[in-house]
Amino acid sequence: MYKIVRKYRDNAHPDHNATIKHGLTLEEAQKHCCDPATHEPGVWFDCYYVEEDWEQRAARFNKLKYVVTVSDACHLMTLGRN
Repeated sequence: MYKIVRKYRDNAHPDHNATIKHGLTLEEAQKHCCDPATHEPGVWFDCYYVEEDWEQRAARFNKLKYVVTVSDACHLMTLGRN
């Protein structure tokens, strides 16, 4: 499944990266993004991404391994003060 995301040239725009639609097939997403009404040149455009379901997100998250010891955290805080 795919989702449509609106991108603005101005990254501070409140709707930048807003999901417009979700649960689309590839063909539906491509058709949407090829429609001239789904962009304003130089201002915004719609694009599509593969949607991850919760199981896919959890699997990706579980592959990440970060271990920070108290000693490491203190060292990083000290570096930040310099």
